Amino acid sequence: MDSGRSQHMQTFRSNVDGWFIALAAVVIAVGIAGAIAAATAGTRLLPVIVAIPAIALVIWVWRSTRYVITDTSLQVRSALLNVAVPLRDITRLRRTSTALSAPALSLDRLAVEYGGGAIAISPAERDQFVAAITSRNPLVDVEGVHAPTAEGETQRRRQARTLALALTGVVILVFGLVVALHLVELTPPRVMVTTAGMIVESGPARIAVVPEAITSLTLEEMLPPLRKRVGWGSYTSLRGRFSTDEAAGWVHVARRRPPFIVLRTAESFLILNDSDPARTKATYEATVQRWPALRR
Repeated sequence: MDSGRSQHMQTFRSNVDGWFIALAAVVIAVGIAGAIAAATAGTRLLPVIVAIPAIALVIWVWRSTRYVITDTSLQVRSALLNVAVPLRDITRLRRTSTALSAPALSLDRLAVEYGGGAIAISPAERDQFVAAITSRNPLVDVEGVHAPTAEGETQRRRQARTLALALTGVVILVFGLVVALHLVELTPPRVMVTTAGMIVESGPARIAVVPEAITSLTLEEMLPPLRKRVGWGSYTSLRGRFSTDEAAGWVHVARRRPPFIVLRTAESFLILNDSDPARTKATYEATVQRWPALRR
């Protein structure tokens, strides 16, 4: 419980069940996975449209759900919801485990009944909350709030199991993300060279270049200065859309495994290699044999 600005104001945070932790973990893990997948493909929209708002919403609901008691009202806040119930109108507080949508992060709830209806909440410090209400309105009827019930014990056991499953799921998801990221780091681009042009497949990204558009094709031991636009960058690899001072283009390299094939067009570029330098050199030789005019 936190003190408010006035000495007569009391703030209570919501109790948090395992199901909410599980939901938050899944949303955040899926958002991170989507962002990584989008970054490796050089896609800008997916993490912006899906991942970031979903994660922000979960955090917003968690941080904002609280119940403020002043001298005259009970204020229930959760994200965009802000309901004020006059204390004089509250007639009863009773325990409930309703699963209906409510500004509560736990299913072990209090139903606050008042003249205009009812609202379900879940203050973490239930006894202090009830005392704060009844000290301001002694006429409030309190029903089954303090006495433990078989239903409540069953609910608590379910919450403990849900929390254990949620934590296990988080561990599995994080481990899966680490493994997936490792596989992405190790997977070289697929390069196909034909008389019609070069096709490079990097995950879901597919880049095609016709011979007539190529202004130079070189095998270089060092990468040019690059700035990441949309993509993935680590100590060992670069994937996605990058830019130089002159242009923007695609990069898919194991940065500690030179040489690098650098293909330039009038408006863009493509830089790639394999984690095995011998295969990189073989790809370059196969390309210039197919298009002898490109050899420098």
